[in-house]
Amino acid sequence: MMNAKELADFLESNMTPTLAIAGDITCDAIVKVLRKQHEDLEYMQGQFERAIDFLAKCNGWSKTK
Repeated sequence: MMNAKELADFLESNMTPTLAIAGDITCDAIVKVLRKQHEDLEYMQGQFERAIDFLAKCNGWSKTK
């Protein structure tokens, strides 16, 4: 299964950017949405990891245990 970044890369390399997929929605617009979703997910993952590190530090935990 592809993630948002892989799907955006696939669409960019294999489809005409101005190809109308559904009405006024173009492949280019879908690629932009997918790339934004990928960026948002990476940001949230980083925030989640920071929160886990903070909680671990507060409670004397170790991620390696």
